[in-house]
Amino acid sequence: MKSTSATAPSPHAEPSPRTTSGWLSALEAAVVFTLIILYIWRLQRRAGAFWIVPLAIVIASHVYRHESLAFLGFRVQRPGLAFRAWGPWVLALAVIIVALGATLHTVRPGATPLGALEILAGYFVWGLFQQYVLNGYFLNRIVQSLHGTRAAALAPLIAGAVFATVHVPNRFLMAVTFVAGCLCAIAFLRYRNLWFLAAAHALIGSLLVLVTPLSIAHGFIVGPNMR
Repeated sequence: MKSTSATAPSPHAEPSPRTTSGWLSALEAAVVFTLIILYIWRLQRRAGAFWIVPLAIVIASHVYRHESLAFLGFRVQRPGLAFRAWGPWVLALAVIIVALGATLHTVRPGATPLGALEILAGYFVWGLFQQYVLNGYFLNRIVQSLHGTRAAALAPLIAGAVFATVHVPNRFLMAVTFVAGCLCAIAFLRYRNLWFLAAAHALIGSLLVLVTPLSIAHGFIVGPNMR
């Protein structure tokens, strides 16, 4: 008799309908990454709308490959799986962050529940976009470029490194985003659920903003604007 117990969906349950060679996927991701770095370090003040260029390439890439919303992580068949499996760990980390902030007296002065909710809501939207770019685009391209090689298992580490590099030279954010990026990539490959990742990103990110001293986080600023 076949088991009817629920299992996590395979990371390859819905493969990309149109595949390209590994080197082409790697080259494409490298170009997009370079444009993002160029925008952060050189063009953010001079040409604020330049971010549209790498985003347009990303969207065109999805269209060319016929990648579905499910493949990108926006449409989830069993959305509760990721929350049940990883949610308790995220909540435990949130409690630890709050406890450390209270113990060390680093909670931002004047912080209120309403203000925290506003930060959380804004962080969810920003977190969803970041998780989409990181996992829906970069991680998918990394997996495609490494498919069939011994290095395929390193995809989450590479994704984490990509995420951390975007936050140069803020060492605090680089450390946080490397670990978080690796974990998010692992979760994405297992569940392909950007909504869960955005919720986790928003909760942990908001709490870090509220309790991390500016002397450590440097105002959560990255790139040339960091002092």
